Amino acid sequence: MFVLALLASFALNASAGPASDIAAKMPADSPAAAATACEAILATGEAGLLELCAALRPPGDESGLPARYALGSLALHASRPGAEGQRKVYTAALARGLTAAADVEVKRFILGQLQLAGGDSWIPAVAPLLKDAALCDAAVAALEDIATPAADAALAKALADTVKPAAVILALGRRGVKSAAPAIAARTQKGDAAIDAAALRALAALGQPESAALVAALAAPAADAAETARRRALHLDYARRLAVNGRVKDAVAICRGMVAARTHAARIDAMDALASFSPKDAIPVLQEAVGADDIALSRAALRRLGAIEDPSVGLWIASRFAPAAPELRADILCTLRLRGDKAGAPLVEAGLADTNEVVVTAAAVAASALLPADRQAPVLLAALGPAAASPARAKAIADALGRLPGDAPTAAIAAALPGTASVDAKKAILQVLAARRGEAARAAILKAMDDADAAVRTAAVQALAAAGTPQDLPKLAGVAVRAADPEAAAARKALVSIAGDLPADARSGAALDAWASADAAERAKLLSVYGALGGSAAMGRVVATLGDADATLREAALRALSGWAAPEAAPKLLELATTAEPATLRIVALRGAIRLSRDASASAKDRLAWIDAALKAATRADEKREAVSALAELDTPPAVARAAALLDDADVPREAALALARMLAPEKPPKGAKLSADDIAALRKALPHLPAGDVKARVEKLLPK
Repeated sequence: MFVLALLASFALNASAGPASDIAAKMPADSPAAAATACEAILATGEAGLLELCAALRPPGDESGLPARYALGSLALHASRPGAEGQRKVYTAALARGLTAAADVEVKRFILGQLQLAGGDSWIPAVAPLLKDAALCDAAVAALEDIATPAADAALAKALADTVKPAAVILALGRRGVKSAAPAIAARTQKGDAAIDAAALRALAALGQPESAALVAALAAPAADAAETARRRALHLDYARRLAVNGRVKDAVAICRGMVAARTHAARIDAMDALASFSPKDAIPVLQEAVGADDIALSRAALRRLGAIEDPSVGLWIASRFAPAAPELRADILCTLRLRGDKAGAPLVEAGLADTNEVVVTAAAVAASALLPADRQAPVLLAALGPAAASPARAKAIADALGRLPGDAPTAAIAAALPGTASVDAKKAILQVLAARRGEAARAAILKAMDDADAAVRTAAVQALAAAGTPQDLPKLAGVAVRAADPEAAAARKALVSIAGDLPADARSGAALDAWASADAAERAKLLSVYGALGGSAAMGRVVATLGDADATLREAALRALSGWAAPEAAPKLLELATTAEPATLRIVALRGAIRLSRDASASAKDRLAWIDAALKAATRADEKREAVSALAELDTPPAVARAAALLDDADVPREAALALARMLAPEKPPKGAKLSADDIAALRKALPHLPAGDVKARVEKLLPK
């Protein structure tokens, strides 16, 4: 109630005084208050509005701000729906105020308010300003924004003697005032480049047939390439507008003439325009261009032709494949594929057999989607053999085979494998089957593992790594120990790959079963497999073999243990680091133990104990350095103490210092971390051993002064 009373009081007070008094209280605090104030000002009539116009001042003079606020609010208020009477009063008063105003900026402001309010009543007051150099642009904008026949007529009439004919011409073009075309023509070709440029744009927008010769003259090529392109674009806009206005033949003639001009860029632009408004007329023009010697033009024409929805187009494009240059054949196949045009289906096999360009093969592979679903795999498989000698061509075909949906293609690919003569093709098919997986793929891969060719067998083993199951582990174990490398090496990797998802103690089962029937050479290979697979049963076999009478097997067992994936091998390796023979194997064992001491799955206590044992067992500086490096990864107080003690070791002072810096002065220290007195003392002692650089600078910054 208080707000309503306040608004009512404001309205009474406002209506009691002159318009300037009301304006002095603006802007209002709310839309409702603003509306009340506007009503009060309008109640003062034309006199009040003229009073506000007279109170306007140029920008910078704040005394005129109330009048600006008021008139701006009134422009919106009076132009609301249902307020036609108020709008007429407002615009009539502002038209008089516009005429009376002396300052250019004030006139510009009033023009803007009239522009907002709209209507035709104030046009007589604005039209004379088209002869005023300072206000012509604002007057043109105001008249153009009214968008009424009266405003258009005022612009057209002013064209004969306006001070800025180019601005008026552009406005007439944007407004689509077709009757102004003769008047625009009369102002052109008199040596004024700006007028001619504006006229070309306007006439292009109007699209009047009688302007054809003039538009062609104004669009003549210029010395500047960019300007030539702009003119050509406008000439084609004119052709498009002609077509919209029903003069399609005239528009077609312009585009045909531009194509015949033999200018590369012009021909492409003209073909594009022609296809946009008259596809039927564009077809023969585009077909002719497809056969041009200019490959870029041929490709551009082919793309545009392919976008035309006419059944004859696909058949014609397909007929051009055989005689086409190799570089265009790929485009023909791509165009037909994008159209989804079955006319391209018969070309797929020819494209796949084309050995001139890899890109043709790739396009034919993509176009194979046009074939019936049950034909895609057979056609691609038939092409794979001849293409296998070319890795790029074979890959494109193999990738497509891998993407075919459903189980039927997998069965077809698997069935084709035994009858394929080319080794390269067999290898490619095996890669496809590995990617597709499934029981049909697995069965074909297993059969290929018995192929007469070692390269095919190796490829089959590699494929089984992706498509195999735990049932295949015994067969892989046999290959791993009885075949020669690289087949055996591939089998060892496949064993690890397939067994990786099994529990640790189940991984080595198949390989352990092979031990009893294996000879010494095969057992040596099995030991390396055990090392890769891991598990307690496998470790038991490896440890037992460390005492074998065969020196070769003992070494193989030690090397398998040194490559063990899990940290449980560390204690045995540390034992071997002091007892193994010959001495070179002690180094192998020691390095294996140090590697496992980095394994975060082991406890920090065990890792520190292993590092201590490694440091005691080390007889060379290299191994000591590796052990200290592993120490730095612990980042525990005992590890810090051990690193500090190692600063006195002549072999590793630098490594010990770096380890301390890593643990106590990391690049990103934990939040709230604080150094103890012992830590600071250790860092001070380490500082001389640190190499110059960021680490040393970080330690120096951390130490108390």
